[in-house]
Amino acid sequence: MNRKRGLISDTFKVKRIKTFSEKFGATNNNDAPMDIKSTLLDLMTLFPRKVFNDELPQIVIKHQLYSVHDDKTRVDRQLRQLREQGEILMFQLGFDADAFGLVFTADYKAKVLASQEGRETRGTVARFMERVLPACTDLSFNKDQMLKEFLFTDAEI
Repeated sequence: MNRKRGLISDTFKVKRIKTFSEKFGATNNNDAPMDIKSTLLDLMTLFPRKVFNDELPQIVIKHQLYSVHDDKTRVDRQLRQLREQGEILMFQLGFDADAFGLVFTADYKAKVLASQEGRETRGTVARFMERVLPACTDLSFNKDQMLKEFLFTDAEI
């Protein structure tokens, strides 16, 4: 059976040449980023601080790291290590179970304390920052834990 026209045009048979974009973070000899912390620092420079009047700390979405690094397991391990060392905080964004925001702890503390300046709740917030944040690496806190373990009152919570 001979046809004058092929069933699949030549444009669909041509392989595209991949163009590589710039990789963020420190690189090893394979030109792949190896340090999650440096990648976080680079991605945080992309955060639009002026949109929020510089009232929020610079936030990176966890999926942004996945798009830069090929090995998701290594990303998760290094993020867990940074969380255990108290360098970063991870929190859930909205109701999506997969959307996590990453913030450096020092930036978070500075912005929160600056927002509480002149308020009567500043002492409670400062105590929360000193006691709870370094001691707990979970994503959330429950009321019983705050009352019994960290000795906060109902009024403070």
